[in-house]
Amino acid sequence: MIESSPTLTWINVLIGLVFIIFDSVLSLILGLGIGSSLLVAAARCVIQLSVMGLILDKVFASDNIWGVIGIAVLLNVLGATEATYNKSKKRFNNMFPFVLAAMLSGTVPISILGTRYAMSQNPFWRPDQYVPIIGMILGNAISAIGVGVNTVHKEFSENKDKVETYLAMGASRFEACKPIGVEALKLALLPTVNQMSVIGLISIPGMMTGAIVGGKSVEQAARLQNRLDSRKPAFYRYRDAAGEKVLKLVMRMKCWGGREKGSEEEGRGLLDGQVRDS
Repeated sequence: MIESSPTLTWINVLIGLVFIIFDSVLSLILGLGIGSSLLVAAARCVIQLSVMGLILDKVFASDNIWGVIGIAVLLNVLGATEATYNKSKKRFNNMFPFVLAAMLSGTVPISILGTRYAMSQNPFWRPDQYVPIIGMILGNAISAIGVGVNTVHKEFSENKDKVETYLAMGASRFEACKPIGVEALKLALLPTVNQMSVIGLISIPGMMTGAIVGGKSVEQAARLQNRLDSRKPAFYRYRDAAGEKVLKLVMRMKCWGGREKGSEEEGRGLLDGQVRDS
């Protein structure tokens, strides 16, 4: 039988911070310039987790659906803020509401379906089950949206002349910008694909690790992770669809002012590489 996990104190947290300090000193010696960023990130991590712990403790105790809805909305707003203002190197007008809408349209449906059917929770909004799931989904969504949007901005900056040539040759805005969107989605999915390829073989998934540390048997922890992984493909489809909406909005704003439609044959030939750039 697995013994109950020990009670951790702030001393244990400080011991963990020693490694952050070591990395900061190493950054200073090597001139990497990331020492201050590491310390700020570590401080944010401690403060945010402490505040989140206090809030979630009250939400879990209340067992109220409105408290769960409030936490879900708050997490999405904070996630959209992080993706817009911290993860994105460049921004466009009204980017925040677009990112927020994309996150809500992806995280809310799949978290409800996953909690209700994959984890067999009825009602699905049980705070101790639903809130951790939507938080896990948001973590992946923030990274994917950040990578995708940054890639779109970079490609438009570096290939502005190519996009304008496509438009001048008769391609629609969607046709001219589609290769950039496809590349951005591929890069956004790359970390997820790499992570899934090593789960269970090299790395132990986070949810399974948390369950084991929390006192669950290894068998039960593995079953819990299997239930979550069985719903991951659906989550990725929702996330990709949400990310595609954001990317399309970015591409439309970047291509604004070009010719809306041209000859389908010209546009198709241009995108297939049959027409060379001038």
